[in-house]
Amino acid sequence: SSDVCSSDLTTQDMLNALKANNVPTDKLNCIDGTVDDVSTEINADLVFIDGEHTNEASYYDATRCLMLTNKSCILLFHDDWVVYRGIEKFAEYLEHTGKKFIRCKFTNCDVTAFALGDFIEPFQKFAEHKASEWSSFTEAAQARLDREITRNRGKNEII
Repeated sequence: SSDVCSSDLTTQDMLNALKANNVPTDKLNCIDGTVDDVSTEINADLVFIDGEHTNEASYYDATRCLMLTNKSCILLFHDDWVVYRGIEKFAEYLEHTGKKFIRCKFTNCDVTAFALGDFIEPFQKFAEHKASEWSSFTEAAQARLDREITRNRGKNEII
């Protein structure tokens, strides 16, 4: 969609869509606002990052969210084509801090996932046939960003 960065969708829209598809939502803790306001006592197994669409913000959100997760966890980045440089920086951070992880760029959607700890092996099996090569993705993402910037030049819109 050309309106990937639209702010028209709400947390309630997401919850309604999950419920409409019979996905249990009783264990979801949705945060509308800044990650800095989240209690450090969450210990999440899964984090879906869909925040401010900048590389800096996505990196910050991921490193901050990592403090809110269990050692074994999955972090998902939405609109990865917009924030792929922040995702790369997060991978470098994980490597630098000695955390074992795998990264999976899912094909046919705008989501990249990181699995850490005990989730690595089962996630690797799950993602085996669903992943794109990272370097091919980043080239396509940059080309897509360039097209969006050109298309939006002068429209006073932020991507």
